[in-house]
Amino acid sequence: MALRLSLGLIMISALIYISKPAAVISTLLSAQPFYLALAVILYPLAMLAYTLRWYLILQLMGERLPLSIAHQALVGSAFISDFTPARIGDFIRPMMVKEWIKMERGMASVIVDHWADFVAGAVMGIIGLLGLFAPSSCYFILVLILLLALIAFLSLILIRGDLIMGACRRIGYEQLICAVEFFYTALGSVKHMSELVEGSLLLTVAVWIIYSVRILVIIRALGYNAPLYHLIFLMPLVNMLSAVPVTISGLGLVEGGMAAVMVALGLPPSLGISAALIDRALSMAYHALVGSRYATKWF
Repeated sequence: MALRLSLGLIMISALIYISKPAAVISTLLSAQPFYLALAVILYPLAMLAYTLRWYLILQLMGERLPLSIAHQALVGSAFISDFTPARIGDFIRPMMVKEWIKMERGMASVIVDHWADFVAGAVMGIIGLLGLFAPSSCYFILVLILLLALIAFLSLILIRGDLIMGACRRIGYEQLICAVEFFYTALGSVKHMSELVEGSLLLTVAVWIIYSVRILVIIRALGYNAPLYHLIFLMPLVNMLSAVPVTISGLGLVEGGMAAVMVALGLPPSLGISAALIDRALSMAYHALVGSRYATKWF
């Protein structure tokens, strides 16, 4: 854990150095309080959309969890994810509400939750890349192939569970086989799979739109502007970097991704780093304020 944290801090330090420390500090100090306050207000709306998605998934799995409890558990798991790699906190979420729901369905609901994030994010990212970058670019082709492969794999998870189970049995790792069987048993409780897929994906798009508007507000706070339609389709790709298990909560990776998007939009990289750091600070503050007490329930 310490190694991942150190690596993240090194990456952020390198990004700040490349973008010139004076430029990053100057950009941060120029933040306008009105827009920052607006960004603070927008974050709970995004978390509410996340909560509604998880609430819907649980309902379609036959579980009943009060919306207020679902929100507290979701924010609590986000608080834990702030200090762990690959959003591990999300998988602790069902333990926080084990007196309300069955554990196997809770775990399956979190997997579907992530599935919706990655599918919607990959599709929107492809649209964003097609609209912003030249298709002849080798980087564009590489990212496009990776995103298409991700979509294909995630589609197989729901459409061809038999293939996934067969692959796991060939690997022969007993714990993996048990975990996958555990997931598909819980998923079998869903009576209306089309409603699960459509509802979760629609709510995920709503989450990404709110997230992109918040980033735009932060950019405005720093004295710049950016086209919202580009942010809507590119920000999911940046957010997906937080799931890469290299650093704590994607520390350094998200900031680097945001800087790359800003450069692609003709804006300074220091703006991307500053916006990502502010967004991280605001989200962590909300997670600590609302979710820290509930997060301790699983210990």
